[in-house]
Amino acid sequence: MKGKIAVAVLAGGKSSRMGRDKGMMLFNGKTMIEHVLTAASEIAEDIFIIANNEVYDNFSYPCFADEKIDCGPIGGIFTALLQAKVDKVLVLSCDVPMMSASVLKKLVGLSADEKVLAAAHKGEIQPLCAIYDKKCLTYFREAIGSGNFKMKKVLQDLDAKIIDFDSTDYKGAFLNINTPVDLANLQSLYDKK
Repeated sequence: MKGKIAVAVLAGGKSSRMGRDKGMMLFNGKTMIEHVLTAASEIAEDIFIIANNEVYDNFSYPCFADEKIDCGPIGGIFTALLQAKVDKVLVLSCDVPMMSASVLKKLVGLSADEKVLAAAHKGEIQPLCAIYDKKCLTYFREAIGSGNFKMKKVLQDLDAKIIDFDSTDYKGAFLNINTPVDLANLQSLYDKK
């Protein structure tokens, strides 16, 4: 399993609601991206980061800047597909520090011939917890060229297969941390355990 998929962690967002680079915010003594990288390391050896901030060069993973800037997540996914050495790329966001290896293993285990296999949690499709095939590269290039940056449309156009992760086994795995309040609340919950 480990050699057949690459993992790209996207950390190129503007973090406007957080006020600082989200991936570098500390949760439970480690940066948020480190938590995501730890989960990813259990399912893949080929792991890299997509980021425009040179601070990510300090991690022990290759780091690539967005090929196309100011496109949102679609630009990061496009860059990930360009950089991957294998056909399937699991794309994750840096702001889900509770992401678990069990979620990733299930997703990878269900991946087959589809262009996109995306997780869903509580009715919300997670385009940044999804496996994209290199077959999508032309689509992403054209979508960026035409200004189509909406991930919902991308997933519809590519006929994404959706896998529900609504079991309590995955509680918290999809929790996005977007603001200092989100982070403080998560740390408070963790400290009470």
